[in-house]
Amino acid sequence: MRAIVQVDLEERVASKEKLAKTTRAKADYGASTVRFADHSVEEMERMALEDQGEIFEVASKSLNLKGTFQKALKCQAASLLGIVKELSQRTSSNETQLLQAKVDRLQKEMSAQHARIAELMARSEGTSEGPAVAAAPPPPLQP
Repeated sequence: MRAIVQVDLEERVASKEKLAKTTRAKADYGASTVRFADHSVEEMERMALEDQGEIFEVASKSLNLKGTFQKALKCQAASLLGIVKELSQRTSSNETQLLQAKVDRLQKEMSAQHARIAELMARSEGTSEGPAVAAAPPPPLQP
């Protein structure tokens, strides 16, 4: 019975390895030379979930691993997936979106101020013979 389970496991692992080599070669990940910067956060989260599933399966069905090693593999796989999910949430959190909106608004205000300075400088060059015109202070930035 044990030999049958072992053969079945080896066949499934071999077929998954063959499938993984073709799909990962197409997706260009699974090797140590992978450039994760080329993948979106969602893709990397999906890759981590797939890898966690494979680790769980190997840990659960491998007859050559002690129970403590199996448990350690399962715990570390779950921990890594939790870390990946937390990092992906932090990169697209509400706070990040609010900060980006604030940066965009401040950049628009800066552009408007630069345009106003250029206008005032052009106006002062055109009226250099006449009395100097005092420029009104710019409106305060809103937080």
